[in-house]
Amino acid sequence: MSAMAPETSDEESTEMSAMAPETRSVTSESSSIGEFTAADERQISWNYSTRGLRQFVKSPKGMVITAVVVTIIVVFLTLKLAKIVTGAIHIGSCSLDPFVPIYLVSSGILFLIFLVILILVCVKCRHQGFSEGDDRVSPLHLLVLFYFFIHIVLQLAGSVCVIRAREDLQDQAGANMSAPVTESSVFIESKNVQLDRPEVTPPDPLMEIKVRIAPVITHPSKPLLQCSAELLDFAFAAVIFELIVSGLFFIFILASLYELAIIVRSEQSVDVKKTMTKGYKSQKLRA
Repeated sequence: MSAMAPETSDEESTEMSAMAPETRSVTSESSSIGEFTAADERQISWNYSTRGLRQFVKSPKGMVITAVVVTIIVVFLTLKLAKIVTGAIHIGSCSLDPFVPIYLVSSGILFLIFLVILILVCVKCRHQGFSEGDDRVSPLHLLVLFYFFIHIVLQLAGSVCVIRAREDLQDQAGANMSAPVTESSVFIESKNVQLDRPEVTPPDPLMEIKVRIAPVITHPSKPLLQCSAELLDFAFAAVIFELIVSGLFFIFILASLYELAIIVRSEQSVDVKKTMTKGYKSQKLRA
C-alpha cells in the first residue's frame, strides 16, 4: 500500500497539470468572447442610433430641422471666414480702437477650432459608442458649453468695443461736417447830420449802424483717430446677428435643462413609488 501511494499521487499531479492548460484556454476564450460581446454591443447601439437618425432625417420634420441646422452652420461658417479676412486686412489701420480687428480675427479662428474639435470628438465617439442606459456626460455637451461660454465672453467684449468705436467715428464725422462760425459784433454810433433845411432838422441825431467783424480764434486740435467706416459697419452687423443667435441658443439651453430636470424628477418619483410598493408587498407577506 505504501508503494502504491506515490504512484497515485503522481497520477493525480499529472492529471491536474494536463487539465490546467485546458482551464487557462477556456478562461482566455471566455474573456475574448466577453470582449467581443462588449464591442459588438457598442457597435449594435451605434448602428441603432445611426439608423434612428437616418429615419428621423428622412421624415418631413427631420428634413426641415436638418435644413435649418445646415443653413445656420453655412451662414456661421461664411460669417466667420469673412470676419477673419476683414479683420486681417484692417489690423493696425484702426487707431480709433485697435481691438476691433483683433476681435474679428480671434472670433473667427475660435469658431474654426471649435468646429474641428467637434468633428474629431464625433469621430471618436463613433468608434467607441455608448451602450443603452449609459449615464455618463457626453463630451459633445461639455465641448459645446465650453465654446458657448468663451463665445459669450468674447462677444460681450467685442460688442462694447465695436459700438463705442462706431459712435466715436460718427461723432467725428458730425464735427467735421459742421461749418465754422465767424464771431461778429454790432455797435451803434450816434452822428449829427446837418441838413440843407435846418427847420426840418430832427431833434435826435441819426443813428448809423456799423458791423465789425471780430477775428476768429483757432485753438490747436488733437489729431483725429481714424478707422474704416466699412469695417465698423460690418463688425456692428456681425455683433448684432451673433448676439441674437446667442440669445436664441441660450434659451434653447435653458429649455433643455428644464426638460432634463423634469425627466430626473419623474424618474425619482417612479423609483420612490417602486420602493414603497416593494415595502408594502413585503409587509403583507410578513403578515
